[in-house]
Amino acid sequence: MLEVGCCTEIECIDLTIDGKGIAKRNGEIVFVPDFLPGEKAKIRIISKRKGIFEGIIQERLVQSDQRCAVQCLYFGICGGCDCMHLEYASQLTLKRKRIRDCFTRICGVELEIPPVLSVSPQWAYRNKASFPVRKNKDCAQVGYLERNTGKLIAIERCGLISNQMNSALNAFSCWLEKSKVSAYNPYRHEGLVRRFSVRSTSMNKCIAMVEINGEQLPQADLLIKLLNNKVEGLSGICLGINSKKRADNLIDKLKTIYGQSRVREELNGLLFDISMQTFLQVNHNAAELLYTRALDMAGIKPQMHVIDLYCGAGTITLQAAKRGAMAYGIEVVKAAVIDAQKNAYINKLYNARFLCADAGEGFLQLGIKKGKIDIVILDPPRKGADRKTIQTIIANEPKKILYISCDPSTLARDIKQFIHQGYEIKAVQPVDLFPQTMHVETVVLLSHKKPDSTISVKVEFGEGEGKVPLDNISKRAEAYKPKERVTYKMIKEYIEAKYGFKVHTAYIAEVKRSLGLPMYDAPNAVE
Repeated sequence: MLEVGCCTEIECIDLTIDGKGIAKRNGEIVFVPDFLPGEKAKIRIISKRKGIFEGIIQERLVQSDQRCAVQCLYFGICGGCDCMHLEYASQLTLKRKRIRDCFTRICGVELEIPPVLSVSPQWAYRNKASFPVRKNKDCAQVGYLERNTGKLIAIERCGLISNQMNSALNAFSCWLEKSKVSAYNPYRHEGLVRRFSVRSTSMNKCIAMVEINGEQLPQADLLIKLLNNKVEGLSGICLGINSKKRADNLIDKLKTIYGQSRVREELNGLLFDISMQTFLQVNHNAAELLYTRALDMAGIKPQMHVIDLYCGAGTITLQAAKRGAMAYGIEVVKAAVIDAQKNAYINKLYNARFLCADAGEGFLQLGIKKGKIDIVILDPPRKGADRKTIQTIIANEPKKILYISCDPSTLARDIKQFIHQGYEIKAVQPVDLFPQTMHVETVVLLSHKKPDSTISVKVEFGEGEGKVPLDNISKRAEAYKPKERVTYKMIKEYIEAKYGFKVHTAYIAEVKRSLGLPMYDAPNAVE
């Protein structure tokens, strides 16, 4: 029996979503950091929460041959990478298993998941990163938040972002040290600088944003100078004004302090004008593979009616339009819709239309008749699609649904609802957009179920050989006509009309019971 403080030998059988090893002892579950499947270790139980124990390794007894050298000083401390200590091929195997397990456990469907597709590079692939700023050691520092405590870990370099973005991070860190500005305190809603974000493109351009709890940034000239000196391809710097007491990344106003606040990106031959707030997949090469494979799975052809929900800046909508479809993007964020319309103009794709609305209103505004929509594409946030959106999709009866998700558990939950409404899974394809982590992108194609088989019967009515006489039909219909059934209501009305008084249903039942008649129906009027 496990208890806090005890030591035991245990074997890892799987990994959690945040990369902790999963072990079992006498039916009890233990999570252990830095513990890979197949490894055995002597551990000490340090805590128990919601019936699950947490342990730490005291001695590793058997080491996995899939373990590899860690290439980051902050692995296991910051809240970023989950499985950097696992060989990349094994990362893909675990992600594939996680998708299959989620569909089995949540959706109740046994699926054969194909191998996870991947592209190079597996390091320095992120095109956007945000770094919180906190007071640390009596000064403002920038970095990542520690996984368990939320304490800031000041970092000098991140292995998942490019040299260009790391240079921007170092320049900003230097500015914090020289300017002596105050760091934001989320508990007291005090201090100025909240977060530093940087975005790069495949064309070697870069923009940066400083999110502040105020209107002005002191020593902005110094920041501009430092970033210009250290960052090649810097296109612009902006301020994100956020004076509200909230933990999200939403800002009230954007103010450009140097260059431009937008940058141009290319994706599968299309150009996109994006800002720091624009949603774009963080892995450029993998995103191109993801969208190509997804649209191939859907079989998008010219003149098809395609609706893209959660369309953002139109990355998927415009690629559908490029294939000749009549593509409609629906998005609730007005700024994103403006970006999408501009991107359609840049690429001269006039068969794309964008609406600022939620899913339900968007379908109504489009005015496409039920059952005439060829494909609905949805790529919702990690939390998945809301029930109203799913019901709206089902009510409009699209022929196919293409669901793209970065969370297998919410994906399986939502797919289950579509299956219950007559759709079936036709294809599944995982794509690795997040190497060194346990996250994975998955594409699922659904379509309306079709009958297993059909039987065609040709009947000719009339006189002559091989024909069915019409008088025979009427005779057979009369012979097989079901006998009239009498309801309790009919009996009550009959008695009231003939004898002039009302009778209770319970009394009718008692009479039927005494006469030996069926209790729940009257076979014919005579009885």
